[in-house]
Amino acid sequence: MSAALRVDNLHYRYPDGQVALSGLSLEVAEGETLGLVGPNGAGKSTFLLHLNGLLRGQGALEVCGLPLTGKNLQQIRRLVGLVFEDPQDQLFMPTVFDDVAFGVLNLGLGAAETRERVERALEAVRISDLGERAPHRLSLGQRKRAALATVLALDCEILALDDPTGGLDPAGREEFLRLLAGLPQTKLIATHDLGMVRSLCSRAALMDGGRIVAVGPPEELLSALGLLKAHRLA
Repeated sequence: MSAALRVDNLHYRYPDGQVALSGLSLEVAEGETLGLVGPNGAGKSTFLLHLNGLLRGQGALEVCGLPLTGKNLQQIRRLVGLVFEDPQDQLFMPTVFDDVAFGVLNLGLGAAETRERVERALEAVRISDLGERAPHRLSLGQRKRAALATVLALDCEILALDDPTGGLDPAGREEFLRLLAGLPQTKLIATHDLGMVRSLCSRAALMDGGRIVAVGPPEELLSALGLLKAHRLA
């Protein structure tokens, strides 16, 4: 199976001098669902922001065989769909339909194909009836689905999701997990929801101090109590 993502020795320091990534290396197979776990401040969100070039660190990053360079940046941003932790960061148009259409229109597609993609994405996240609703009138779970729809409409190969179940009630969480399980894309999920990693992910990676410290099957990695305690996860 070919690699959807290769990262080698990635470093990043914020302008204030804070080191966020410190030699991170990781490979993710095409079609894999990888759970990225770690304590607060481990660098998980910062790492996700590198996957489509929103942040640019030092090191090598390859997406679907394309090195992340200025020349390839626009193509890579079509390959990687980033879903932020707070859906309000992703929803800013008057209606849900407009939000989902925004990125598609920026691809230069016509009205008919845009509408088709938007309707397909809304159906995939089961909010077809909410297209004309203002995002601020949605529940948190509905906003998270709408944010996911904005990247599904772009036909991305890779989904990078930051804490997708955060703040959801148990019923909303289970419904969102079912949605994610039905999506064929390669998925990287940064989360504190270890139960989700066990049930949804084919592999787990433990991140701390800006690097990957352990990778393995979820049950094996998340049952290593000493490892979890050492990295403030238990």
